[in-house]
Amino acid sequence: MSNTTLRKNQKNQLNNTGINQQKLRAFAG
Repeated sequence: MSNTTLRKNQKNQLNNTGINQQKLRAFAG
């Protein structure tokens, strides 16, 4: 894999964790 693909994947993972945390917060709230 190229570095750009890896970087894109890392960014997507960070975005996904952020979205999941928001969902959990809304669910817990």
